[in-house]
Amino acid sequence: MEDRYKNIYESVFSYWLKEKGLCFEYIPQAGKTSLKRFDFLVSFPDFSAAVELKGRTVRTRTNITCSSFQNWITSGDSDFISKAKNEGFLPLFVFAYRLDNPYCMCEYDIDYTLGEDRFIFRAVEAERYLKNAKLRSPKWHTICLSSKIFEKLSVPAASLLKRKIFT
Repeated sequence: MEDRYKNIYESVFSYWLKEKGLCFEYIPQAGKTSLKRFDFLVSFPDFSAAVELKGRTVRTRTNITCSSFQNWITSGDSDFISKAKNEGFLPLFVFAYRLDNPYCMCEYDIDYTLGEDRFIFRAVEAERYLKNAKLRSPKWHTICLSSKIFEKLSVPAASLLKRKIFT
């Protein structure tokens, strides 16, 4: 894992971006600040995106389905949307899922493999996420999508390589 990234999810996502030949910039978070920044600026073939990356481990022993994917965010994670739009970027949440069981069955394409770790990347347009989100935890100030809505709104990150626009 490269030292410049704060976690395995950022490292693996950057490896995937490099493998796909995409231009990107990593935006490190600057300590304690009230201003939320996005994690990556990515030039996809037909649009540029500000990506807020969310790393999650999928804990399973059998099959992986959409209901296996935790997709919660904190209320502060949405702060980057207006900044991204003002700078001409499409704001995206990309959920990076690490499968904790390398032998489990999965109905989704694996986007990246690092050793025995397998990763799946799902992207959701941030404004659509917020319009459909529900409160998850008032104590922790988190919101999420139901698994049914997440399945409907999210796309494999690899499909962004072929899209003219994100819808």
